Amino acid sequence: MDELIGKIGQASGAIVPGKPGEVLLPFKGGFESYLAYADEPIVKGARVTVVDVLPGRTVLVKSTSRAIGSTPTGTPKPGSNLMNRPAGKE
Repeated sequence: MDELIGKIGQASGAIVPGKPGEVLLPFKGGFESYLAYADEPIVKGARVTVVDVLPGRTVLVKSTSRAIGSTPTGTPKPGSNLMNRPAGKE
């Protein structure tokens, strides 16, 4: 599972420090859901990077930048979603 370190995915819900959240990460041409923890608050839809792999399909993530498919102000573009993108296209 160390191959997940450095992967970029999307927070499928808000992640609050100390509480588990959920992220979608690219895996074998599709996407897989993982439990996720973060040291900082992360908003739903934010792009995240995996910084560590924990036991039980759980990862530690950090916010990478604004939400995937958002404008420079952070406003989501209509219809933008990581799940609608072809594998390998982030």
